[in-house]
Amino acid sequence: MTRVSKLTPPDPDDVRKADVATRRLRAGWHPMQLQALTILTERVASPKEIAVEMGLTKALAGRVSHHVRELETAGFVEEVRAEPRRGALEHYFRAVERPVVTAEEAAEWSQEQREEFTRYIICCVARDFGLAMEHRTLDADDFIERHVTRTPLFLDSRGFANLLSAYMQLFDRTFEIQAESDQRRAETGEAGIPVSSVLATIPMPMIERPPTNRGG
Repeated sequence: MTRVSKLTPPDPDDVRKADVATRRLRAGWHPMQLQALTILTERVASPKEIAVEMGLTKALAGRVSHHVRELETAGFVEEVRAEPRRGALEHYFRAVERPVVTAEEAAEWSQEQREEFTRYIICCVARDFGLAMEHRTLDADDFIERHVTRTPLFLDSRGFANLLSAYMQLFDRTFEIQAESDQRRAETGEAGIPVSSVLATIPMPMIERPPTNRGG
């Protein structure tokens, strides 16, 4: 997310991208677009490879190419190369914009659209943990460190807002850490390791009434 100083006129290209992103969000995402964009934020891939990763049948695979081209038109992805495959060209893309939705933007969606987006994020998180467990990278012998916690809480509205604010500060810092890491790796040649960073602060259903704290 680009922050522009009040003293600096906004870049016209940034304004155009923001306008396109806003229109896309207001119109609602097609689930295939969300899945394709999420995959392309992680690696370069062709629509055919994306379809395979989604587990789509050949009859539905052609739709992925259509949705990827729509993402390209909207400025979310860009083509990086094309390779010949059986007399045709297979086009490869990467993400330009991450699928980040602000609270203000999500407020303009229907509940069904918000739930669809949240469901897909949860599926991605489950996939990440599944792969880590399958390949035994979480607690391997060359264990470097990892953080996995679940902390049930009971908060008033102000406490919930404060916790959200703290998480959002960490979310912003996450991308600064990524940029700093990229710069160091360019200088040192270190390969680095893939990391999945998961942040979540959500209200839960009132299944049972919590105990009341009373002074003694």
